[in-house]
This record gives sequence, structure tokens and C-alpha cells, in this order.
Amino acid sequence: MTLLTVEDLRISFGDQQAVDGLSFELPAGGSLGIVGESGSGKSTTALALLGLTPGQVSGRVDFDGIDLLTGATALRGAQITMVFQEPLTALSPFHTVGDQIAEVYRLHTGASRKAARDRAVEVLGQVHIPDPARRAGAYPHQFSGGMRQRALIAMAIACRPRLIVADEPTTALDVTVQAQILDLLEEVRESTGAALLLISHDLGVVAGSTEQVVVMRHGKAVEAGATDRVLVSPTADYTKALLDAVPKPREARPLELGEPLLRIQDVRKHFPQPRRGALRKPPPIRAVDGVTLDVHAGETLGIVGESGTGKTTLARMMVGLVAPSSGRITFDGVDISRRRGRSVQMVFQDPLSSLNPRRTIGESIADPLRLAGVRDPRARVCALLERVGLAASEYDRYPHQLSGGMRQRVGIARAIAPSPRLIVCDEPVSSLDVTTQAQVLALLEELREELGLSLVFVSHDLAVLRQIADRVAVLKDGTVVEIGPTAQVYDQPQHAYTKELLAAVPVTDPVEARRLRALRS
Repeated sequence: MTLLTVEDLRISFGDQQAVDGLSFELPAGGSLGIVGESGSGKSTTALALLGLTPGQVSGRVDFDGIDLLTGATALRGAQITMVFQEPLTALSPFHTVGDQIAEVYRLHTGASRKAARDRAVEVLGQVHIPDPARRAGAYPHQFSGGMRQRALIAMAIACRPRLIVADEPTTALDVTVQAQILDLLEEVRESTGAALLLISHDLGVVAGSTEQVVVMRHGKAVEAGATDRVLVSPTADYTKALLDAVPKPREARPLELGEPLLRIQDVRKHFPQPRRGALRKPPPIRAVDGVTLDVHAGETLGIVGESGTGKTTLARMMVGLVAPSSGRITFDGVDISRRRGRSVQMVFQDPLSSLNPRRTIGESIADPLRLAGVRDPRARVCALLERVGLAASEYDRYPHQLSGGMRQRVGIARAIAPSPRLIVCDEPVSSLDVTTQAQVLALLEELREELGLSLVFVSHDLAVLRQIADRVAVLKDGTVVEIGPTAQVYDQPQHAYTKELLAAVPVTDPVEARRLRALRS
């Protein structure tokens, strides 16, 4: 039985056509994925199903005989629910997780406070939150990212909906947590009978979690059909391009490791925790706890691990932004604290927050050149903009006027401006579409070869590191549990944690994706 029918859906914002003639069907209890790059109209479509889009909408959206374009409000939160991309913005910071779930349940069912509270605890347990009765009294900031996403799923299923819309529910999550959330969505679909509409820019996310897929570009469906067919034998050039952009293992390039350029020797970084009341002073947070490794001239060293493993703290110590609690970091034999500046630069994860919103991108790139004594750096900045694939005319634009990929190119241009020998990249492609991600990775590799750079590439995405890194260090609980040539670590992992990470990597082959899911269950 068909539960949801979308015919010729059109959504516009002024003269901008966000969705242009989209049609698809979703059967009751079925699963459908919508994939495409940012700006393709995926999220706008999802919001229209819940009557939340502010644009001009036309077409037909039928939910079991009800027109959602006029009657979505009555169904929203009860029969149709949504799991948003960012749980911290979707959850109120002022109310406990349990109270928020209970309030949704009471609003749509008229249940008593006790019944609503009991239901909140029940669904938290259903999504595998440990000790749900106690954790229901916690606030969102007291949950990890994965637990917050589980809480959103619990809220979504509290009223026993018939359709769950999940909009990029795993984008900001580690690979293992992402796998857990996708497995949970499949478990919820099977146990409740709800249909699932899964929206993502990651083909690997939809490969093992959907039966049908729609590929969108510029508001149109360029290809649709069974997931097994579309992702294995695509017919549209755009679908083929998306699949080609997925990170792939590269052939190992000859690399003779000479003397280390950057040396990290038994480095630790411990952060003290504040004392609470009269309780004994708590032990410090051991963010980095005895790391020893070298970065050699001309190589790309990948550092991988989940959130909280110490990756970013280690990266910041490499460039001298954070001082180690103990141990030694040297660059060319000199303590890193005395070599900050031209020799070592950093590309940050979020270029929007690392660029001054009140200054043009040209001025931001010019800063390190001025510090190096260049009086009129505009010509040099324009050349840098063109080298990273941007037009010189972008000099006078502001960060908010650029796309995410363009902003990351600006961050790279700023990093190479003072002619460094080492660039540390902290999750530089984690929030980018697969095609933009591929472009940024190709750019970094070109610059490494052209300028003779060494790179440290920090990421939670093992697929990305397999494409770009010569060697990989696996970080867990602030320590390196495995390190070696990339092919060796991936093909012959030694540590159980490395094996766990590799088992959770999303793949675009639906059959292989289902096999990996079976291994995890």
C-alpha cells in the first residue's frame, strides 16, 4: 500500500526554484533515500512534507488520502515526525530530555503527566539509551552527540508515527556512531512498521538503509529507482559523478622516509576539571596521554579516531596553539613554541568560524603576508585565490557570501600564503558534499606535490584518509593504538579498535553495506 505520494512538487522562494517538479512514492513501512549535494532541494522537500517550508508550494503531496500541502499541521509530530540534522538546535537547552519527549507525547495524545513520563522512559530505552529512567532527567548538553541523536529518534517515535523523515541525521557523527544511528533507524522501522524517508548527501548512508532512492540536482530528480540498481548501475551522468567522487583507495606512492620534520615525544595534555561543591577534586581529563610519532618531510600523515580521542587537541599542539602538559614537540629540531608562524600552518574544520565575518576574504588571506613584511599583498592574494580555484574578484567578498567549499578553499589559501613547510588540516572536509570534498582533497594533494609540503590530515572518516594519507595513526583515548602505512593499517589492522572503525565505514554497494550491518548486529 502506498503511504506517501508526491506528484509534480514545486517550491520557490521568490524567483528561486528550490524544488522543480519532483515526484516519488513511498509504500507503508518502506524506506526511500533522497540524495544530492547542498542546494539540490532535499531538505526543502522534507520540510514541505511537514508543512514547515515558508516558500510558495504547488503540486500534490498525498499522505494516505490527506493533502499535506493543506493538512500537514494536524499530522505533524503524531503520524509524521522528523529527525533533524543538528540535535543541539532541535532540543531545548532549558528542559530535560525526558520532559521534552513527554511534552510531545502529551500534546498529541492527551496522556497524563505520569503516562507521558513513562512513555519517555520507554522510548529512551527503545533507542538504547543506558539507564533511561535516570538519563531522562538529563539536559541535552549532558548527552554526547550520538546520544542526542538517539534522543531525537526517541522523540520521533514517541507517538508511534507512520512516517519518519530523517534529514541528514548522521552528518556530524563519527563513523561508528553513524553506523549505530543508521542501524537504529532500521531497527525502529522494522519494529514499529513506520516508513522511513532518509535524506543525505552521502551515498554510503543510503546504500544500506533504503530500498528506493531519488537522486536530486537543482531541484529535479535526475534518477530514481531501486537502491540496488541506482547505486550499482546508474544511468544518469550526475549519479555517476557522485559515485566517482566517493573517496577510493589510491595506489601507494613511493615514499622514502628521511629525517623527521615534526617530532612528538611522549606528549600529554591534561585539562583540570572544576571542583563541584565540597567533593574531592576530580581527576583531570586526559585529552592526549603519551603520544609519540614523527611527521616526515613530503609525507601526508593521517590521524583518525572518534570524537573525544584527542585528535583536535593533538593537532593544535602541533601548530603551537596549545601547549603540552608534558613531553616535547619539535619542528626541524626547534621547539614548536618558537617556530609558530610561517613554518607551520593550520586549516580548520569550520572555515566560517575561523574567518572574521567583518573582513573580506582577501584581507583575511593577506594577514599572514603582512606579518611576514609584505606591504602590498593584494596581487599575491589574488594569485593565491586563483591557485585554490577561486576568482581573483572574490577578494572583496565576505565569508557569508561564499559556499562551504569556497570558504574551505579560502582557508587553504590563507594557510599556504606564508609558504609553510607543514600544514595541519583538522577535519577540513567533514561537512562538505561528496563532490566538493573530492575537489578539496584533490587541491590539497596538488599543493602538497607542487609546494613540497608535508601534511597532517586529522579526520574521523577512514575512507577519506585512505585516499589521501601515506601513513595512518589511529588514536583512542588520547593514545596511538596503531600506526603504519595506510594500506597495511586498512588491509591488516592489528588493534580491535581499528577493526571496529573499519567495520563501520559506509560503502556505496548496497549488498556490502547490508553484509557489514549484519556483522555489527
